[in-house]
Amino acid sequence: MRRTSLALLLILPHWLHAQTRLGDVKVGARIRVTAPSAVAGRYDALIAARRVDTLVLVSSGMPAVELPLSAVTEAELFTGKSVSAGAWRGAKIGALVGGILGLLVIAGASEDYCEATDPSCVQTSDLEDFAIMTTLGVVQGAVVGAIVRAARWQRLDVTSSRVSLIGPSRSGAQIGLRIAVQ
Repeated sequence: MRRTSLALLLILPHWLHAQTRLGDVKVGARIRVTAPSAVAGRYDALIAARRVDTLVLVSSGMPAVELPLSAVTEAELFTGKSVSAGAWRGAKIGALVGGILGLLVIAGASEDYCEATDPSCVQTSDLEDFAIMTTLGVVQGAVVGAIVRAARWQRLDVTSSRVSLIGPSRSGAQIGLRIAVQ
């Protein structure tokens, strides 16, 4: 029991702070915040200054916004653009567009479009037409998405928590853990 308690005391503070906290983000970082009491919708901006309880955010063409940390309900940190995420997103969009075009090809195609005398004409089924168009859409979408790339965002912990160890008392050695969450 004592070993388990000691292991928990050693691991718990690290586990609680493993996720990046909003208060730890550096000036100059790009963040996306949701703070219904301060800004409408999601606000994408750079951190211009940081105080103990306030972030000063700037966005192109907009005046600086002083945002109290207590008003933030969600926050994400921009971590760069990803080729693989862009390719995956493009493939999904391409599948949708290709599928729709495949359905249009099926709807507009006549039943017998091959001449009986033309040996090079290969007639395909509706399912094959749909599959070909969808596959082409996936491939083209993945290529375009990989070139454009998709933004990656890391969710930030917006709760403020404090972990402290309780030291020895007058009656003898005592170890405890105090966790405060707001």
